[in-house]
Amino acid sequence: MDILNFGNLISSDWGLVQQPNSIQPVGVTVTNGVPSYTFDSNLVDSFVYDSSLQSRWQLQFGLRYIF
Repeated sequence: MDILNFGNLISSDWGLVQQPNSIQPVGVTVTNGVPSYTFDSNLVDSFVYDSSLQSRWQLQFGLRYIF
């Protein structure tokens, strides 16, 4: 018997996988060969929770049969 992501089994707030957003927080514009950097201050969350099986606890049973 195997328990995968045991922390999430204890508490639903534990063991959650976070993925980075695909948003570019720093913008670059080049005018006359001079780069200008801007930062988007409206971005609050740079990571989001992944809702795949990696963020959930799982129980796995194994059985071995030898003949």
